[in-house]
Amino acid sequence: MSVLEEKLPPWSQDRRAVGEIVHKRVGSGVDKALLDAYRAADSSLTVMPPDVLAIERVKFRHVATGDLSPNYFKVQAEIIKEISGRTDLTNYLANVYPNWAAGLVNSLLDHAPLYDPRRRELVNSLMKSVFTDVAVVVYHFIEAEQTEATIKGIGEGLDHLAKGDLTHRVTVELTGKFAKLKTDFNAAMDRLQETVRNVHSTTGLITSGSSEISQAADDLSRRTEQQAASLEETAAALEEITATVKKTAANAREASQSVGNAKQVAETGGQVVETAVNAMDAISQSSKKITDIIGVIDEIAFQTNLLALNAGVEAARAGDAGKGFAVVASEVRALAQRSSEAAKEIKTLIKTSSEQVGAGVKFVGESGQALKRIVDQVVQINTLVTEMAQAAEQQSTGIEQVNAAVAQMDQVTQQNAAMVEESTAASRNLAQESNRLAELMGFFTVGGEGLTVRTTRPTPSRVAPKPPRPVAAPRRAAVGGSAAAPAQEASSDWTEF
Repeated sequence: MSVLEEKLPPWSQDRRAVGEIVHKRVGSGVDKALLDAYRAADSSLTVMPPDVLAIERVKFRHVATGDLSPNYFKVQAEIIKEISGRTDLTNYLANVYPNWAAGLVNSLLDHAPLYDPRRRELVNSLMKSVFTDVAVVVYHFIEAEQTEATIKGIGEGLDHLAKGDLTHRVTVELTGKFAKLKTDFNAAMDRLQETVRNVHSTTGLITSGSSEISQAADDLSRRTEQQAASLEETAAALEEITATVKKTAANAREASQSVGNAKQVAETGGQVVETAVNAMDAISQSSKKITDIIGVIDEIAFQTNLLALNAGVEAARAGDAGKGFAVVASEVRALAQRSSEAAKEIKTLIKTSSEQVGAGVKFVGESGQALKRIVDQVVQINTLVTEMAQAAEQQSTGIEQVNAAVAQMDQVTQQNAAMVEESTAASRNLAQESNRLAELMGFFTVGGEGLTVRTTRPTPSRVAPKPPRPVAAPRRAAVGGSAAAPAQEASSDWTEF
């Protein structure tokens, strides 16, 4: 309910009864009064539109009978909307409304009898109705003008807002409920301007920070990739060293086995030589015994020769009787001489053989000593080779553990490289989005000093990164694709990161 509705006093029953008479007497005169009134605003109008005529009749019934219900104000607002599109308030009050009021009075008087004691009362009721309607018209006209001014002012403000200008404020004078709308709109614009100014400033800081983060992420990605390549190369080289050490350990084990076998063979040879020495000693002893036996045989031959000689002498003495005995004695003497000569030859041979056996015993003994020294050396070599094999085994185990650790480090580094690449991509996207946000926020005009988005220009690194060497035998493909996209030069503030 409007203020005007609250202030208009209600009609009494007697006054309403008079109003009913006025409404009945004016009757169809309303149509002519309306046409005259509307033609004052629009001279080209010859016939009232039926819809306008119908709604005007309803309004006159309300205002003439004092039925100032909400429906009356609703109908009046529609009429004012129609009239305000044809003329302004001044013309309406000076020309349109007076023609309408005069037409109503004339119609009332025309339909009254020549002598009517209630004429004054009826005209008075009609005038009160007319001026009540004038008050409502003026109220709605002013409200319509305020609405138009409000729409125009707020529309201009929204137009500036649509163009990104947050410095515009509604300055048109508004009253009533529209004044609060103006205040609220301007307050909202003040708050929005301050918010956008803060967002604008923060966007600049975010853009600068995201640019630095992106540059640092690029530098970190490049160095992580280089580290991953170097670690992969180290892992491959360590793998080769592991294989070499394993092979060396296997060779050391084989060498230890070979030396052990050589030790056994040398020990067996020493035993054989010792057996040979003992056999030579036995041969030497046997040769000495044979020499003694040959000496005995030589003495026997000598004694036999003497006996044969004595037998020949005795046979000669016996004469013819001893001839047969002399032949026997001669043969025995010849046999004794041959035995003596054979004994001498055997003795010579035995002596030579004994000397040779002695030399052989000497050489065999020296061979045994040499084999013993060889066995001692082989034992020492076997000990050293065994220690070397054990050390090689320990080295192989240790290198295998180091290789496993390096392989794990390599895997983790590859994963880190992939994660750094993802972080780099995310930071690049963040930088792009923050730049886009800065561009979007740059659309708004917030007044004051111009806010510019600071972007960090990459500067050359203080320490040039070492390019990754080609991997000799990579075990797996390097994870991460930052090599495909050239990394930007990092800011010197992030080089030490």
